[in-house]
Amino acid sequence: MKIVDVRTQLFEYRLGRRRGDAHAPSGRTHQNNALVEILTDTDHVGIAIASTNAVYGIARLKRVLIGADPRQVLGLWQTMVDLIFKSGNSGIMNEALSALDMALWDLKGKAYGEPLWRLLGAKTNRVRAYASGGDMPLNDEQLTAFYSHMASRGFRAAKLKIGLDIEEDARRLALIRDVMTVNGKPPALMVDASEYWHAKQAVRRITWLEERFDLTWVEEPVQRADYRGLATVSSHIKAPVAAGENLKTVLDFQSYIEHGSADIVQVGRMMSGFTGAMQVGNLAYAHGLPCAGSDSEAKVFAHVAAALPNHMILEVHDDQVEEPMLRADNWIEDGHVVLGDSPGLGLTVDREILKAHSIEAPRPGRSGAGWAGRRAGAGLMEVPATDEERRIGALPTDGDE
Repeated sequence: MKIVDVRTQLFEYRLGRRRGDAHAPSGRTHQNNALVEILTDTDHVGIAIASTNAVYGIARLKRVLIGADPRQVLGLWQTMVDLIFKSGNSGIMNEALSALDMALWDLKGKAYGEPLWRLLGAKTNRVRAYASGGDMPLNDEQLTAFYSHMASRGFRAAKLKIGLDIEEDARRLALIRDVMTVNGKPPALMVDASEYWHAKQAVRRITWLEERFDLTWVEEPVQRADYRGLATVSSHIKAPVAAGENLKTVLDFQSYIEHGSADIVQVGRMMSGFTGAMQVGNLAYAHGLPCAGSDSEAKVFAHVAAALPNHMILEVHDDQVEEPMLRADNWIEDGHVVLGDSPGLGLTVDREILKAHSIEAPRPGRSGAGWAGRRAGAGLMEVPATDEERRIGALPTDGDE
């Protein structure tokens, strides 16, 4: 079995609801990505979703994959890491590596006729999950509608985007708590500041919030690189600090581990792919720390989460697959992602829908999460959302942008 080609196709689609955080409180209406396919001399094709930025890096990395046996996933991962050593395993090259690694794991599962969760040795195909809205733009009605729906699907935990106005954050968090309370039992509540605060600012804000709520964790309260600041926050609040979502390699986590920067280590597909994410999960396990999985297209990271012995709970943005051209053999049941028995990642592509959403190049402002950059006031003093940002945020995705 050999790899004969690697292909990419850019696509764009309209989101079912606006998504945003402290850096983009009015949110975005579109998402664009790239379908990545690794073709072999058999009928098996490995599939993954990448950022549009990754296409350049994939074109550079594919030359070490052509002619290789795709079942040698770990060896090919190391070959790609070695190739980009000088430029560094970060940015576009990391995004490319991550996507190719995922597609290789998909291929390996297909070659052996097994779903990835089983190939990785997971004992169960059920992964506990929490509802995550990317919900800063949503007004009260939209916010309660989303979390009420997720509660109806059995989710017993939820995470709110916060950071610009702590009193407003508390009011919104109370709305989520109330609509997700079942038989008098409130849900597990998490908050995500999206790296907006500086350390002592975060301590003040979170301490005030903890007087009113029992928080399961506080996510990324300060910048990802400020490992000392994260440790300061962790040592001065009651809730655990969850961090690491935006780090790229297991080596990046060394400072976190050494300085006590993360009480809960975040793991995800963009940490050099599934291979890198498993390294991070194992590092956390070696230090007695739980890990929590980040959101992924079609919830495919659940395959890795199921195999990690210290995995706590998985982020889920929607109870259905958002990408209109994808079908995934997984579903939500009683607040868990349940993985099916289809080989590999269990993804199939509707070619007609893909064709209808294909693009030649990304359009400005539609590149997905993070396109707005860092908001004014970050790490200094909060700049609350303006009335105009709130008005735009409450519009449907086919409204004004």
